[in-house]
Amino acid sequence: MHFWKYLKFQLRQLMLQKRWLLIFPVMGFIAYLLSNVLTLENYPQVAEVPLGFGVSADNAAPFNAWDVLFIAFGNAEYMTFAIANLFLLLVSNSLSESEFGQLAVFRLSFRRKWWLAKSLSMLIAAFTFVITGMLVVLGYGGLKLGFEPGWSRFADYGANILVPFVHKIGVTSPLGLSLVVLGLCTLGFWALGMLMQVVSLASRENILGYLSALMVMIGGLAVSEILVNVPDWMKILTPIRNMILTHWPFPFRNTPIWWSFLYWAISISLLLWLGWRISQRYDLLSGNRSKEEGA
Repeated sequence: MHFWKYLKFQLRQLMLQKRWLLIFPVMGFIAYLLSNVLTLENYPQVAEVPLGFGVSADNAAPFNAWDVLFIAFGNAEYMTFAIANLFLLLVSNSLSESEFGQLAVFRLSFRRKWWLAKSLSMLIAAFTFVITGMLVVLGYGGLKLGFEPGWSRFADYGANILVPFVHKIGVTSPLGLSLVVLGLCTLGFWALGMLMQVVSLASRENILGYLSALMVMIGGLAVSEILVNVPDWMKILTPIRNMILTHWPFPFRNTPIWWSFLYWAISISLLLWLGWRISQRYDLLSGNRSKEEGA
């Protein structure tokens, strides 16, 4: 019973903060920019693209809200510097404990329960962040471009919507593919949050945890530039390529989607184990090393 109460306490500490309202202006601004790009910028190359398989000019608008969503959550720069960075900022204080929180840790008795509560709260925060951000983008995109249940007229222009063709027209619905994006981003942000927690736990500095997770994303963005003529398993080594559908900087994907889900499953398992091991060696209340190895 103490565990579930502590988990609820962690969620309140982590998510019921005014800074979480930043999701709405930040994601709304991204949707605003992308909607303008789709409607105002001149794309002669797009205008020359033939209609996609199963789509006709009579039943589809040139662009719709799905285009905005898949670009926002498929652009590597937006994902790294805006979306992922915002998430890390929102949860950067996840290891700060108030006096009540310290008392709760003591009442839990077992460090593994403490670490499990921290991990589950990060998962819930990641899911809430991603689903809220997607809904904000879809909402604004719908107001600007209109909302349709199917793909837009130019949805098969890969460089525009940033979705590999094999996963699009005539194969997967926009809603189905958006659920794949939701899963990848939720697992990715959970892993980044866990990495931040592990580094913060080891260093006793929240800022180091935040910077470490951000640098992993930025470094992965840079390394992706050179992961071209390499074996397939190496193409998914960078986090960014497992959070978006394409293999940035290219508008295609050379490996199955399930490889990315396996990538996150392995990464999260390792971080869960590593965080648990580190928590066993430290006094969670005083910040000093504990002489006891187990609890």
